[in-house]
Amino acid sequence: MTHMERRFAARHLRETALLRFQNARQRGDESIEEWVDRIHHLALYTFEQVPGAGIWHGEKDQMILRFCTSCTDRAAGLHAANMHPRSIDEATMHILKYQFNHAAVYGPREDGHKPEATIRAVQSRDAYNGGRPPAYEDYRRQ
Repeated sequence: MTHMERRFAARHLRETALLRFQNARQRGDESIEEWVDRIHHLALYTFEQVPGAGIWHGEKDQMILRFCTSCTDRAAGLHAANMHPRSIDEATMHILKYQFNHAAVYGPREDGHKPEATIRAVQSRDAYNGGRPPAYEDYRRQ
C-alpha cells in the first residue's frame, strides 16, 4: 500500500481480507443465491491482483471450496465439493440437486436432524411394551 492509500482509502490489508474470506460461513437466513453473491464478492475483494482483473484459477478453486464447505447444509456442501465443480454455478447446481433429491427420497428435513424415516423407526420400536418387541403369542392373536 502506498502512503496515500493507507491514509485516505477505505481498503483493508490483504491479510485482513484473507481472514474474512477464510472465516466466511453461510448465515442461517441466507439463501444459496445470496451466499454465492457474498462469497464471490469476498473472493474478488480478497484475491484482486490488478484492479478489474478478476480472480485467477487457483483462487477460483479456493472460492468454490469455501462456498461448498461453508454451507449451512453440510451434507449437500460435502457432496458438491466431492463432485469437483469447475465453477461456482456448477457447485450451486450440485447443492440444489442434492437438496431436491434428498427431500424427494426422505421428505423435508429440519436443520441438524436426521431424516424423518429414521426417527420414526426408532420411535416405533419404543412404542412396544416398554421398548421390548412383542412376543410370539401377540402375533398369533392378531
